[in-house]
Amino acid sequence: MKPASAVGVSKVLGLLLPQAYALDASRRLLIAGSTSQKVLLMQSLIPVDPIIGDVVVLLAISVVYVPLGYYAFRSGIRYAQRIGNLTRWV
Repeated sequence: MKPASAVGVSKVLGLLLPQAYALDASRRLLIAGSTSQKVLLMQSLIPVDPIIGDVVVLLAISVVYVPLGYYAFRSGIRYAQRIGNLTRWV
């Protein structure tokens, strides 16, 4: 059994994952009658339908994560070129 503090931390970390919002939106679309109940924390903060709230959060996450991923990828390539790991491919 997990301590209560670990469950709270897991919930907060789960809010950073786009899968939580994508799965919640698809569950709401597939199960009839489950669209009105707000389950995730962000849904109670955004005063719209939970499916629209999930889409808004997914768009906001992508605006942050896509440039961050591009920067991390480019930094990794530059580092590998600098230390000589990619000389065969470049």
